[in-house]
Amino acid sequence: MQTMSLAFVLLSILTATACSSNTYKPDGPSSSFDHALPNALEDTCGAANYRNLLGKPDSMLDDMHFTTPMRLIRPNQPVTMDFRQERINFNSNDKHIITHIHCA
Repeated sequence: MQTMSLAFVLLSILTATACSSNTYKPDGPSSSFDHALPNALEDTCGAANYRNLLGKPDSMLDDMHFTTPMRLIRPNQPVTMDFRQERINFNSNDKHIITHIHCA
């Protein structure tokens, strides 16, 4: 009886795990950049104006002129934690592809 109860518990855990959704999203360009831009209420820096840069090399930022503060954040790069609502942050992955644009 105890073996049967243990088997039932293990089967329940495996079933629940199999039904859970996979939330892993790989870095880099993809056909859809879910949550790569702030929503309209959070877009205090005009990040949506740069949506065409998602999936592009971060070197494209080198020749651009910004009228507001901007910073490029690469993986494992230390950054200050101060919040500046007018600053545009471009996050790129280890292949230097822009994956996220937000205000902070």
